[in-house]
Amino acid sequence: MTTTAEARPAVSDDRPGLIHAKPVRHPGRWVAIAVIAVLALMFLNMLIFNPAFNWPLVFQAMNQSPVIEGFWKGTILVTILSMIFQSKGTPIDKPAVNRTPSAPMIVSST
Repeated sequence: MTTTAEARPAVSDDRPGLIHAKPVRHPGRWVAIAVIAVLALMFLNMLIFNPAFNWPLVFQAMNQSPVIEGFWKGTILVTILSMIFQSKGTPIDKPAVNRTPSAPMIVSST
């Protein structure tokens, strides 16, 4: 059975001793967080309390049928169609992407 003194490697004279490292302080991060938080609260205050936005008129305009119809056709339908056709185009594009580097295309100038 070995003792703990025998299990530890001996520290040679060539190597320095233990490093007593201290964590690096980052006060700039806390200042940046505080500045961003203040700016976000100022933006929220502007959205809520600025009378120039006239929120009742905005909500009335958003609830009209042409706006809702345009939202469905322009946003939701295009998103669904792009998801469908992107998945259909992937097998067509696979052979062009998987060219082996051992057989590159050689283009001659003649």
